[in-house]
Amino acid sequence: RIVNVLTDVEDVDKQWCGIKGTICENFVTENLQDIKDRTFYLCGPPAMVASLKKMLTEGLCVQTDKIISENFMGY
Repeated sequence: RIVNVLTDVEDVDKQWCGIKGTICENFVTENLQDIKDRTFYLCGPPAMVASLKKMLTEGLCVQTDKIISENFMGY
């Protein structure tokens, strides 16, 4: 399951009906069950990826081997 979240909707179609805001611990716990058994794939700007890794490992106690990440630069 993929959940798309937009942080800045000013640059997209005003008819966006999906989730708006930032991904935080509450967002993850409200949208996923069995968090510690999941594998997370993170892709985006380096600062976002680092922030999400920290939130997952420190805030939600996800093991680092359950996180796959990729920095996407140049957009």
